[in-house]
Amino acid sequence: MTELEIVAAKIMTARQPGEIFSSADLTEARREYLRLARVVHEDRYTSSDQKKKAHDAFVCLQELWSRLANGHVLTIATSRYIYTLPREIHSGLTCRIIEGVAQPQVAAALATVVRLPHSPRDNDLVQREHDALRAIEAKAKGKPDAQPLLFRLPSLLESFTLKTDGRRVNAFHRHSEAEDGWVNLEEIRAAYPSGVDPRIMIFIWNRCLEGLTLAHAAGYAHCAVTPNHVLVHPASHLGQVIDWTSAVRPADGERAPYRDARYEPYFSAEQAFGVRGDLYSLAWSIVYVLGGDPVSRSIPAAVPEGIKALLEACLQPKPKNRPASAEALYQQLRATARSIYGPPSFVEFTMPS
Repeated sequence: MTELEIVAAKIMTARQPGEIFSSADLTEARREYLRLARVVHEDRYTSSDQKKKAHDAFVCLQELWSRLANGHVLTIATSRYIYTLPREIHSGLTCRIIEGVAQPQVAAALATVVRLPHSPRDNDLVQREHDALRAIEAKAKGKPDAQPLLFRLPSLLESFTLKTDGRRVNAFHRHSEAEDGWVNLEEIRAAYPSGVDPRIMIFIWNRCLEGLTLAHAAGYAHCAVTPNHVLVHPASHLGQVIDWTSAVRPADGERAPYRDARYEPYFSAEQAFGVRGDLYSLAWSIVYVLGGDPVSRSIPAAVPEGIKALLEACLQPKPKNRPASAEALYQQLRATARSIYGPPSFVEFTMPS
């Protein structure tokens, strides 16, 4: 048997975290998690059978790790806040996302999530996210009409380095008007496998374009606008583009530090790391939530022609033929939506219980 077969079988038959993670020490258990995650990461394999086996085992491993990690309440103290972080909501190869509260010295506690890399080797990604969000925030604060749009991006509370092991941490404020109920586009597609109502898609696309407009104005491109990086709050129609660890400044000739192979269909063949590249990957994410398939390059027939034309413009094979900016596309989308559905109105959107 191959290493993948042995490790995958062990993971898939485990019912409790202790069957996989032998150490009670979370730091040591995390090392075990990372070792196993590397073995069952589908990017290592080429055949479809191997990729599927690795993917299924990786999903199972993450669930077991989350159950273990959630049994430990992480506490971090900085000069500004005391973070109490009881619940891990995601763990990838480079970082964990953990939610909880941040207690200031004198004030009410804030709902928060933190990005904590597994290793200091990935500090550059956390720093990249910090630099991009601070630059975007500074640019927007100089323009009163842009400031409200900052809610379309993660709200960076602070960034700090752990004294224990040198890992860099980004802490974000989860605003009180919508603390609970956030879902990403993958979760929405799972709940609506045939796709959401195009009117719901319009508000999601709008929110993303508003956030990207701010970023592009500050000289940054996100470079990974994929379904797992778009969050939506159905009840309030809020939305955010998250995870700016691969953000770049195209004018400086920067290229994204990594690509997640699971989302290759969402990126243009030219690997454009700029404004038009963001619009391309966002368009495929919108097609996905409408029930389409980026792999087969199919857009559902039920999508209104005007909306379909906008999507196809973003998905032109050559970057120079795509819309010139997020702002321009935003205005086109608003005009097109009005021509199809009339004046803007609030369309209720709920996730199945």
